Amino acid sequence: MKQDAHELRLLLTRGGVQGPYILVGASAGGPLARIFNREFPADVAGMALVDATDADTVMGRLVDGKIVDYRVREESKGRPVPPVQTMRSSPPGPLTAEEQERYERSKSRAITKSYSPHDRLPADLQALDVWFRSHINPLRLKANNPFAAEEFQQLFEDQQGVEPPLGEKPLIVLIADESPRTVAGQRKLAEQTNPRDLEKKMQKVAQATLSKNGQYVRLASGHEIHLYRPAWVIEAVRQLVEASRIQAAR
Repeated sequence: MKQDAHELRLLLTRGGVQGPYILVGASAGGPLARIFNREFPADVAGMALVDATDADTVMGRLVDGKIVDYRVREESKGRPVPPVQTMRSSPPGPLTAEEQERYERSKSRAITKSYSPHDRLPADLQALDVWFRSHINPLRLKANNPFAAEEFQQLFEDQQGVEPPLGEKPLIVLIADESPRTVAGQRKLAEQTNPRDLEKKMQKVAQATLSKNGQYVRLASGHEIHLYRPAWVIEAVRQLVEASRIQAAR
């Protein structure tokens, strides 16, 4: 993610988009936004975390045909995260046999339309979505992060300090939650007995404490709030811009 943060900043600066920025981190983009802030704190004016993955998240993986929970950061071996690389300093090698097989399988899939919830996008963006998923760059198959556990551990340690990682920067946390006022929502709430699901809800609420000026909002929405409830994300960005301008004027 440190690599991604540096590439994002390079993209913004070469594109002429000058900071400071309001970062919006949705899902796995949440940790990326936080690492961007750690690497380039002067370039970040505020942040929105949109149903974002937590640094202490628990995930499931298939082991002997069963889903087994594991805490990502606890997989850390304490290794230092490598320096940022470029295509020149660290060119990707050829695909492994397993990666080549995955690439061939991906090419054989016929994708003709956006799937839910991407079908909520405007028609022109759905066309781009279909094109992107139909044209697989082989290098994307190498886009794994062997140091993810170390980076999650670093983020977890950051939030254990006396001062919150974002300081006084304005922060809005949007949390997806099925509405308990609907029959479907009540049923889903009653069926949520998995401790992992309950923990994730509490973690997302606690993300508001990453800043002294943090707040959270729970929404009746699916995970992709920017698709199900885009007006809320737009309003969050508007409020963050306003708050950051007030701070800058002090």
